Amino acid sequence: MKTMEGRRNARSAHAVDRQDLAVVTETIDHVRRLLSPGSMPAIEEVTDFSAAARAIKAAWDCVDRAIEGDLEAAARVASASDLLDLTVRLRRAEKLVDRVDGKRLTNQLGAVRETLGRFNGIESVSQLTQECPRAISQLGFDRGMLSMVTNSVWTPASAHSDRQPEWANQLVEMGQQSPQELIPTLPEFDLVRRQKSILVTEVHQNPKVYKEVVAASQSRSYVASRIVANGNLVGFIHGDRFFHREDVDDFDCNLLGLFGEAFGFIYARAAIIERSAAIHSHLASLASEINQAAAGLKQFEDDLRLEAGLPRGEANKTSTSFEMPLAKCGLTTREKQILQLMANGANNADIACRLYIANGTVKSHVKHILRKLGAANRAEAVARWFNSGPRA
Repeated sequence: MKTMEGRRNARSAHAVDRQDLAVVTETIDHVRRLLSPGSMPAIEEVTDFSAAARAIKAAWDCVDRAIEGDLEAAARVASASDLLDLTVRLRRAEKLVDRVDGKRLTNQLGAVRETLGRFNGIESVSQLTQECPRAISQLGFDRGMLSMVTNSVWTPASAHSDRQPEWANQLVEMGQQSPQELIPTLPEFDLVRRQKSILVTEVHQNPKVYKEVVAASQSRSYVASRIVANGNLVGFIHGDRFFHREDVDDFDCNLLGLFGEAFGFIYARAAIIERSAAIHSHLASLASEINQAAAGLKQFEDDLRLEAGLPRGEANKTSTSFEMPLAKCGLTTREKQILQLMANGANNADIACRLYIANGTVKSHVKHILRKLGAANRAEAVARWFNSGPRA
């Protein structure tokens, strides 16, 4: 029910947009016929609000020339209409386009926010890679593709199409067989140069595109956006309206740009989580190896004692200063405090700052600590601290 209602609302909104566009194109056509038929786009080319915005800009240029003294344009105005009336109509059309653009921007943000919800709970880079093209389709594109960029080489990683799932597999396979080096002639090279999104039209007449992917996709036009994670370019996303037999426009370009920017943060978060998990696993493995080595060393020491005729653990009963319990080493309260800070990684300057004492005072305390513990250096003193068991 909610889906059907959404579709009815969408159809109603589309009808209103077409009515508004008709009002705008009527004004544009009037300005075009009146002022400068040759320097403005033909009215049949104004098929959407992006084209209408460009046509209005061209119309204002014509009005400016008439005001500045273009005799031919001024003569046309004088013979047909008042220039003030013309500018009022043009201003109304411009406001209408701005209002529609504002509404479309609101819809853009809502669509992107809703689509990003499908990534909730996903913390795997590989799973994000598979889900991203599906999310692009959810934004209203017929087909979506995600590519990765490594060492300036662009390689398709995943694609999605509700109508042609086999096309998606073929496209990725074709791209992976022929990775594309990112060279300055490619349209996507603009994404490398910090542009967030691009619009590419008349694709089959463009000799500079990624030929293998274009041949497999048969796109007439497409939009692309970059994926930036932790400040680095990691990939591209692409979308088109192939099955609607429509060219994508500036609205689609901005939409995919918004999505790409947000997806970059999601991708970066997943990459950090995976790296953290890998580091944690590596550290756990190292800890296990250290424990095994320590157990082996203990067994080796016990074997040596048995060969020497000593009972196990006899060496622990010796009374060297290093093996003397920490509580019996005669450390003052301040020296214990400084030793703990040393064990936490603080240097003399850090200790002086934390305890509000001079660096020279810290050095003096450290010397006393080393002497009392029988330690040759700070590392031995800290090791003694960690091996001392409960702190006294």
